[in-house]
Amino acid sequence: MRATSMTTKPCSARSRPVKFPRSNASTANFASLSSPSRSRLSATGPLPRTCFTTPLSASAIRRTTRHQLIAAYAALRQTQDAIDLYKQRLAAAPEDLAEYRCLAHAYLAAGEYEEAGRVVEAGLSVAPDVGLLEHKGSVLAGQGRPEEALATWQRVFELDSERISARYSRVFLLERLGRLTDAAAEWEAIIAWLRERGYDVQAQWPERELARLRAEIAAHDED
Repeated sequence: MRATSMTTKPCSARSRPVKFPRSNASTANFASLSSPSRSRLSATGPLPRTCFTTPLSASAIRRTTRHQLIAAYAALRQTQDAIDLYKQRLAAAPEDLAEYRCLAHAYLAAGEYEEAGRVVEAGLSVAPDVGLLEHKGSVLAGQGRPEEALATWQRVFELDSERISARYSRVFLLERLGRLTDAAAEWEAIIAWLRERGYDVQAQWPERELARLRAEIAAHDED
């Protein structure tokens, strides 16, 4: 598909959870790993068979295409191109919250957290939006404000219990902060969410992560 055809399609409110590496990097670097995702379940592994047999709506296809465009720019290290594109689109539709989400995504992909934060706040001044609020969590994490990021993602999930990406963002940050017991509790909540909805395949990786964390907690208690 040509890039020109992608530029006419709206962006999704969904975003991939920020996965934080286990290293000694400061919290200010956390959100540099944030990027758009086609699905709120994409971080959990292959989609179940039912997802392939259920036709996608036209709007879902349009959202996916825009995410792919942002991801392509990021992979090519051409994030400024994505920023310029969505700045133009937002200027043409200043009341469209989807354009605020897209531009915030582009700034996050570029690691420009201050600019992403300004876009998020501008969008929220137009109208409340849970997608922009989730981006705000990534902005806060990128600015080295982990407690505020955690609280923001918790609020996102409270507002939209289908937005499991917020819980993934929380669990990765909690583990990065060394709060293993809290992270284990978050994994348990994620697993329960997946099982309740029949995502048994997607639950397998979180279950392995939970088992690993429990082993680390037990080993720490023995020391």
